[in-house]
Amino acid sequence: MGRFRTVRFRIRRGFTFVELLIAASMTAMTLAAGATMISAVTNAAMETKDVRNSKKSGQMTADRLSAMIRQARAVGQVTSTSILLWNGDTNGDEIINLNETCLLYYDGATDCLKRWQTFGASESDVGPVVPQASFENAALWSAQATAVSPKQSVFAENIARFAMSGFPSNTETRIVNFAFAIDSESTPLVFRESASLRASADYIFNADTHEDPETSGEPSRRTEFSRWTGWADVDGEAVTYPN
Repeated sequence: MGRFRTVRFRIRRGFTFVELLIAASMTAMTLAAGATMISAVTNAAMETKDVRNSKKSGQMTADRLSAMIRQARAVGQVTSTSILLWNGDTNGDEIINLNETCLLYYDGATDCLKRWQTFGASESDVGPVVPQASFENAALWSAQATAVSPKQSVFAENIARFAMSGFPSNTETRIVNFAFAIDSESTPLVFRESASLRASADYIFNADTHEDPETSGEPSRRTEFSRWTGWADVDGEAVTYPN
């Protein structure tokens, strides 16, 4: 009689319920940590993008404002929140005309820097003459501009705070300092700049500082420096300060 061989089968033991719970808990914690990290990275990226956009916007505003001041023919009244500019002598008559000027001012109610300006029917229409007293007083200029329906436009948006100053003052102004802040997701971004007129017409506002042209159509000639240098002749000889 042949021999019978006994075969034993090993039954593999599975995971217990407790082990499954531990594994599930570890998996959940790993996923939670990953989600938190992804969320933090995403938020940081969004915040960085917001700051970058705010910096770009603020620098563009500062550059535009500086360019306007540098290219201006003269500066009128400068207050803590506004500046009057003679943009240029369009017709070359060395007289300030309304359509050649503009008022830039900060509107805290809308957090905007706005531009107020009048326009003529054509490019050659420079508008009525602006007296020096009106050019040195924003309220008087505004009253004159209102009579001819000025146009208002937004120069810059999202300006949280704004401050400006000019030195020395009015038509003698040679340096304009300004600072403003733009709110971002993290902290306010502050921008500060100074700008000087490249070709100031300060000398034409005082009879003692210029000579009238000998021939019609020619510009006046500067005979003295302005108060910026203490009223001196072009050749350097000191003169009496005018009253």
